[in-house]
Amino acid sequence: MSTISEKIKLLREELNLTQSQLAEKLGIATSSISQYESGDRIPSDDIKIKMAKFFDVSLDFLMGLSDIRNPYVFFTLSEYFNSLTEEEINEVIKYIMFIKKFRDNS
Repeated sequence: MSTISEKIKLLREELNLTQSQLAEKLGIATSSISQYESGDRIPSDDIKIKMAKFFDVSLDFLMGLSDIRNPYVFFTLSEYFNSLTEEEINEVIKYIMFIKKFRDNS
């Protein structure tokens, strides 16, 4: 698992944002983002919450405590599954297996 500084940089880079662009979106100084990413400073709880909401990740993921970006998506998926027929669920499972097999072979 990685540190919060690594997660912030990873998430920012995934969105192709500069440090100043992220700082602007969060309403903080660019130097703060730089210090967070270098590990010289830890964001306040309020900033962590803003970041988690902005990046759509859990605080656990942001802080490096979990590799699951957003566990809440599983609750949403279960709602979808409840509305599917058994045949549709089997099709979804086949598709998941296809994706896994394709990923494992590459």
